[in-house]
Amino acid sequence: MKCFHLCVTIVMILLLAVESIAQDQRPMRGPAGQRVEQLKKLRMQEALALDEETSIRFFARYNEHQDELRAVGKSRGDLIDDLQSLLKKNAPEAEIDAKLRDVLKAEKQVIDLRLKFADKLGEILTRSQVARYVVFERNFNQDLRELMRESAQDRWRGRN
Repeated sequence: MKCFHLCVTIVMILLLAVESIAQDQRPMRGPAGQRVEQLKKLRMQEALALDEETSIRFFARYNEHQDELRAVGKSRGDLIDDLQSLLKKNAPEAEIDAKLRDVLKAEKQVIDLRLKFADKLGEILTRSQVARYVVFERNFNQDLRELMRESAQDRWRGRN
């Protein structure tokens, strides 16, 4: 079991690297964002082959995790905005250093949340399902970024 938790931890940390890039972008809001989230959950349920009971337990923890990530992400974004303001006004190094440490603490919070979530997943899902979750997250986020990039390129071409 310790090996399983170690493997899940390592995979989640690697996933963090990919997802943190996606989280730097502003999340989709409004009806479009809600539709994307619904589609993601539907596909995730299929990819993980969740039965009804497991699906309820999984999505309760998944939603809680997403809420925690959003809260920390917003805090992190605010801290980075503050850091940018300090840089623009040529603030003293001590102020910049303190704000930078706050940003790094927020980054650590994200990692800690992911590790906690990985442990919780191990209580609900099989190892294979956890692995499929990790692969699904990466692939879904890549596909979404690709679609958004293609859409932006199409809009750009339409203006010229």
